[in-house]
Amino acid sequence: MRFLWIDTETTGCDPTNSAIVELGAIFVVDGKENGERDFFMNPLNDVFKFNPEAAAVNGYTEEKIKSFPSENEIAGNIIRFFSDCLHNYKTDGSSDEKCYFTGYNAKFDYDMVKAFLERHDAKIEDYFCGIVDVYAQAKKAREMGILSGYPNLKLTTVTKSLGVAHENAHTALDDIRATREVAMKLHKLGASLL
Repeated sequence: MRFLWIDTETTGCDPTNSAIVELGAIFVVDGKENGERDFFMNPLNDVFKFNPEAAAVNGYTEEKIKSFPSENEIAGNIIRFFSDCLHNYKTDGSSDEKCYFTGYNAKFDYDMVKAFLERHDAKIEDYFCGIVDVYAQAKKAREMGILSGYPNLKLTTVTKSLGVAHENAHTALDDIRATREVAMKLHKLGASLL
């Protein structure tokens, strides 16, 4: 099975007027990591404006975002990476195998990536066969009593409760590394990811 673990940092929450600033990804095939990538881009324009509320969460100032290459410059690299994950690393020589889009509260990131791909004439369905959400796994763990007694299931709360290193919260690559570690720990404790 192929999992593309993805986290994004964005200019806001609505994919119609917000866009990705950072996309962190870890590609895993049959439990083995096959590399990670971190993409930074400047999506700011008349539609995607700087949002101080998003900056307060992720720390990306307008000046910092403007220092990144434009979204148009980076789009090809991300699409190529997704394509490589789809077409390479065949474990048995069979036809291309789509990845599971995997993350924490993954639907948010999925929707942001979907909107990004559509702006660049690509379809998310060409690369991914479904969404796997570690937040849902954490909810299952709470119901099983594994994560009981914690005030919420935010990623930072869960990482702390499980002793998972998470030094740079709200940076996409660090968040997705922590998410993957949380998923593995919860699986070992009896709360499966799938």
